[in-house]
Amino acid sequence: MPALSMSDIVDITSEFIEVAIHQILYVRGLYPKEIFATRQKYNTPVHMSRHPDINQYINHVVAACKDGIHQRNVKAVSVEVFDFQQRPVERFVFELNSIFVLSPHQNTDSVTTEMLWPDLELQLRAFLLRIHAANSILKPLPEDSKFSVVVDMERPVVPASLQENKTGVTPWIPADDGKKGDVFSGSNLVPLKSVDTGVLQMNLFVQEINF
Repeated sequence: MPALSMSDIVDITSEFIEVAIHQILYVRGLYPKEIFATRQKYNTPVHMSRHPDINQYINHVVAACKDGIHQRNVKAVSVEVFDFQQRPVERFVFELNSIFVLSPHQNTDSVTTEMLWPDLELQLRAFLLRIHAANSILKPLPEDSKFSVVVDMERPVVPASLQENKTGVTPWIPADDGKKGDVFSGSNLVPLKSVDTGVLQMNLFVQEINF
């Protein structure tokens, strides 16, 4: 079985973040469980939304930041939860650290890692189990809570998906960095899981605000 390339790792990580966002919405009860379908991914059952608007939003945000992950320009992808008054309650943070620097003559397809797919699949399955387990230690969310996905970039960019596209969907807007930093400082931090693929390190943790 061939080792995964750097490009493979980035593609798999992007797809995993999309699956994990659906899991967070299901586990934290942000939407009725009836709108989710049970499927198989990473050799374990996963819950995926069947609501077209939710799916389109998640799909477009993840697609928009995928190029940034390839370019090592994404620091974190967060699922931020707000109460009905738009006050932040908690956020699940997927922190991404590129630990391999490409030379001018290399591309992500030419760089291989020591990571094999069965090993990475096992790690990703463990992430999903930790998301499920986190629900037992986090406080119940307020009724009518909503969510948004926030992408934290190393360098300011205008995502291609902000331009006119076939669907007309604008999946993200610039966040108010000043407010975000103040709100979650001093919050309760719960580490969940990390994985080091040799080229990309991913850490998952939850920040919970006392309310």
